[in-house]
Amino acid sequence: MKTKLSGVLLLCLIWCSLLFAQWDKYPTYQGYLGIMTKFQTDYPLLCKVYELGTSVQARKLLAVKISDNVTSDEAEPAVLYLSTLHGDEAGGYVTTLHLIDYLLSNYGKDTRVTRLVDSIEIWIYPLSNPDGTYKSGENTVNGAVRYNANGIDLNRDFPNINGTNPRPRQKETEAIINLGDAQNFMLSVDFHAGAEGVLFPGWSQWDPHPTPDHAWFKSIQKMWLDSTGWSGIPDNDPYVYQTWTRMEHALYFQQCRDIAAEISFTKLLSETQLIALWNKVKSAMLSYLEQSLYGIRGTITDSITGEPLKAKIFVENHDTSYSYMYSHLPHGDFYRPIIQGSYNVTFSANGYQSKTITNVTIKNNVATVLDVQLAKDQTGVIVSNTSVPEFAINMNRGRVAFSVRGGTSSDMHISLFDMSGRLIQTLNPDAGAGKQVIIWDGFDNTGKAVSNGCYIIFIKYGDRKIGRRFTFTRF
Repeated sequence: MKTKLSGVLLLCLIWCSLLFAQWDKYPTYQGYLGIMTKFQTDYPLLCKVYELGTSVQARKLLAVKISDNVTSDEAEPAVLYLSTLHGDEAGGYVTTLHLIDYLLSNYGKDTRVTRLVDSIEIWIYPLSNPDGTYKSGENTVNGAVRYNANGIDLNRDFPNINGTNPRPRQKETEAIINLGDAQNFMLSVDFHAGAEGVLFPGWSQWDPHPTPDHAWFKSIQKMWLDSTGWSGIPDNDPYVYQTWTRMEHALYFQQCRDIAAEISFTKLLSETQLIALWNKVKSAMLSYLEQSLYGIRGTITDSITGEPLKAKIFVENHDTSYSYMYSHLPHGDFYRPIIQGSYNVTFSANGYQSKTITNVTIKNNVATVLDVQLAKDQTGVIVSNTSVPEFAINMNRGRVAFSVRGGTSSDMHISLFDMSGRLIQTLNPDAGAGKQVIIWDGFDNTGKAVSNGCYIIFIKYGDRKIGRRFTFTRF
């Protein structure tokens, strides 16, 4: 009997999937599970389904990852498309399923789609409040409600900065927060309904003011409006929007630039309008994915070992305590969307010297690549100690003599670094004792002649250390 029932269920899932291939209906809940499974089955190299948890009523919370190397964590920006936080705003539910199908079925055929899938880790989460959407039962979305099974507005359930919305969180909210913490999304969009336009984060609850990236958000808003023909939401500068939502949480706690796309005036859109909705928003959805490829991007590494680093990227005279971004391990890659202009950008990491790159020129819809090497902070090594014998650096015809007075070179060990902190040569004393000089011939440890310029020398003399900067000139 169990085998027979399993076969019937499988046939039902297949039938639901085939029915929904028309793309003009809301699926049943079981049909939705079948559709998501079929995406992974049909495109195993491009699509992987993740179960993020379960809802209050034990329905599965499913998201798909789409990438050309879907089982790997690549050095690529991650973007999240999230729908149906409000269960009765279901147009985005079907539209995000359309997007999954469009990306998968056009990969390798359409140049734009192929570039997106090859360059971005795309996460799509079509049904984040299944209990609200299927309030009346799993076979229909009629009767869908805004809230989850506990009567909570999930878009108002995210922790805020003044502690007025304390834990415990709803299970559905926790799933979204955990996904964001794990994947380090640089961009995301939440799909809603009840208007046509785009909202973006602001700090309206305490001190109404725009975020540092207000101009960038406005440019993104304009892109959506121009692409869809929406007239926009009246007074939709978000810092007059008197609430705290996922947008603010994503930016403040996860440094993710999130927007809310209100994609139809009608919340539970008629099935006869679903195809038209997809056609209306498709171009904007693709263009927003492309925004993750622009702005400032690069890799941050240790200047000596080349190991990737988690480091802070701070735009001077622009960023605040919540708007800066981090590079992420295991690759040390970072992605910082920003409006066009000229900026000074500081890179910093624990145990490393900060580095500021000045006059970084940004153009809209263009990537500016900054691969940055950080040198370890040697402050604890460079010490001044009066008990260290007098030390001298003398240069003649491209050879440098390091000498001590009142001691011998047999006790002296020298490490030479360039100004980026890269070790270029190690000099140890000759076997014979009694000499007071160690000679450097101006070559690095690979036998390559170094260029003229400033270098740093670290001298270890017994158990004492000293560091100095000097200028090397070959001729």
